[in-house]
Amino acid sequence: AEHSYGVALCTMLISDPQLDPRKATLMGLVHDLAEALVGDWTPTQISEADKHAKEHAAMHELVHEVLRAAPRADELEALWKEYEARESREAALVKDLDRFEMILQADAYEREDAGQDLSEFFAGVRGRIRHPQVAAWQAHLER
Repeated sequence: AEHSYGVALCTMLISDPQLDPRKATLMGLVHDLAEALVGDWTPTQISEADKHAKEHAAMHELVHEVLRAAPRADELEALWKEYEARESREAALVKDLDRFEMILQADAYEREDAGQDLSEFFAGVRGRIRHPQVAAWQAHLER
């Protein structure tokens, strides 16, 4: 929950007239909802196809069985699906912020424990953040 909240907060700091800030913030809140339901799998634990299948099944159950009477359950599902498919500028931004928040957290862990080396997280993100404002934040963090 902390990670998704951080991503959502970061969307509110973006100044980009081509983006819908409300949509980006809501997408930031729900982008890892399926992962919260089924667990955060690494590529060594499960195939990408199996991971997506488990997440899609969990979201379907949440939206169509648990929340079926909720007036905005369909919007929640649509935002999650749009993020997963990277169908919009907002989805691309949230993915960039997902990566940025991960290295922000890694940086915090390294500061707490000076002997801890989490450089693999930074290396895994390097060159993959596309939004110019988020890329600038990343560059500043890695100085």
